[in-house]
Amino acid sequence: MKILFKTVHGSYFYGTNVPSSDKDFKVIYLPSKRDLFLGKSLKNKVDQSSEFKHTENDTDTEYISVHTFVSDFVSGQTYALELAFAPTLEQDGEPEFVQLVQQLRTQCLTKDVSAMVGYCRTQAKVYSEKGKRLSTLEQILELAKQYKPYKHLMEYKGFLPSLPYTDFGITTDNREYYEVCGSKHLLDIKCEEFVKRIQGDIESYGKRAQRAKESGTDHKAMMHACRVAMEAKDLRMDHLADDLLHVDRRFGSDFAGDHDQAGRDHCLARHAAVRVLGEQGVEDAVGNLVGQLVGMAHADRFAGE
Repeated sequence: MKILFKTVHGSYFYGTNVPSSDKDFKVIYLPSKRDLFLGKSLKNKVDQSSEFKHTENDTDTEYISVHTFVSDFVSGQTYALELAFAPTLEQDGEPEFVQLVQQLRTQCLTKDVSAMVGYCRTQAKVYSEKGKRLSTLEQILELAKQYKPYKHLMEYKGFLPSLPYTDFGITTDNREYYEVCGSKHLLDIKCEEFVKRIQGDIESYGKRAQRAKESGTDHKAMMHACRVAMEAKDLRMDHLADDLLHVDRRFGSDFAGDHDQAGRDHCLARHAAVRVLGEQGVEDAVGNLVGQLVGMAHADRFAGE
């Protein structure tokens, strides 16, 4: 495996970090020749340096194959676009990867912002939903603590509340259950066990969900939604300008932002080097570009191995 580009991401990338922020990194890598020949799966892998998630002591590093990165760039995935226009790309990226990204930006920059829109929608509701789910769990826990621990949950069936994200049902083998926030609890378990399970579910929620429960929304998630919405707008406006002017500009500026302050939310500012290809043209271009990169990176090692 060869590292092609490593950059800080998340709040430190956008310049919104606070003292308690965890640190996230994205790594684009070229798989080994052996893995390529064997056709091994190139799934993303995340290494976590701490068991305490989302704290200042937590460092998460995600490894993404160059093949996945290119595919995600072409389909308009937010992270791939951001990395392609990262202020530190030319400084920290391997030359062959920088060349690849430059060609991608020139030839394969998408008009499709559906992935960005989907991200915005998800971020806008995900933590407010978690806040509501957490509230339901806490209400049920307070009630369940009043049940006699040695009795079965079935004996309190009539007292189990019908709240948001709760339901009753029957399994395929005719056993009744009480569903809470997606977890199904059979009514023949003891109340003591039910309480432990609900407590475990509550403990799985982080501080952001707790804040969302208290305020009704998660401001960090909303910030991400607004940021990506602005990026999508910039991307569409760039293409609209090209369509109106009918100009094939072979060279242009990056999504500039504030390159003097690396990590600021540069919102994918104007990029003028866009050439629209047909669907098959994009697939061919991507295949050629990745093939060239693999060839360059492994050329010196093929003979020896």
